[in-house]
Amino acid sequence: MDRVREVTSIAAAKSFSTFERASRSTFEKAFQEGAEIDYDPAPVQEQERGRRLLRESTTSLLSSSSSSPRDTVLRVPPPIPPPILSPNPSLPPSNMITFVKEIKVKNLVKFNGTPADLECFDASVKRCLTAQNLPLYYGGWVLGDPDGDYQYVAPNTPNSKSNYHMGKRFCASIAEKFEGMALIWWDDYDAVDDNPVPNCWKKHSRMKTPLPNGHGNTVEVSLYDLIRKQFSGEIDARTAEIELGKFHWEPFKKDGLSVVAFRTAIDRLLKRARKTSQFERIRCIATASHHP
Repeated sequence: MDRVREVTSIAAAKSFSTFERASRSTFEKAFQEGAEIDYDPAPVQEQERGRRLLRESTTSLLSSSSSSPRDTVLRVPPPIPPPILSPNPSLPPSNMITFVKEIKVKNLVKFNGTPADLECFDASVKRCLTAQNLPLYYGGWVLGDPDGDYQYVAPNTPNSKSNYHMGKRFCASIAEKFEGMALIWWDDYDAVDDNPVPNCWKKHSRMKTPLPNGHGNTVEVSLYDLIRKQFSGEIDARTAEIELGKFHWEPFKKDGLSVVAFRTAIDRLLKRARKTSQFERIRCIATASHHP
């Protein structure tokens, strides 16, 4: 019975060639010993049938592929593009801000160095920048775009940009509006190579809510501060007081001032001379209107 079990286990083997070699040796040994073997060929026949079907299927497939290659479609999956990695994953995609290239100062009022007119000139500068959406009124680092709004941010904020280089160009454009004493002063200042070039209209610290170290490592040179330093109010006040003493109104001349123009001129001189009382205003008007 042990021989029968051995033969049966061999018959259940997956490889027919292995089974064939093992069974031949077993049968020969069993035959020599005279043992009776109850041999069931069904498992062997079933395995042989499976091998034959496999050979026929493989032959048919190879024949079909070689005879009609056009009917065989090789489906290759599309390649997967590699991911685009940012050089620095901690930073957002590059979207550095830009400024308009052209600076227009055609509508900027002129300035002749009169300290009392500096306030009006400053307001004109602000309107000029607002109309062109140029963030140059104060020095610093800004973030935004020409089609939207700009905001001042901390230095070296991702995608932000310093406005000091553009500020140099703007200050040079402003100087084109100088006349009289202001133009003389600027020509003398600009002729000295050691004088620092203005790179902003007003320093970052003049903002209502300046940022800590808002100018970064840049040395700010404010054109507004240079003008105020050069044309001090004390000197201009004395000059205006002298002009008030010499001012006379001659309304009957062909080119004489009108009443409105006369009052405007008197008020401007009074403002420069820092005479704010109503009594001084009446006295100056009376003096200018009196003819000897």
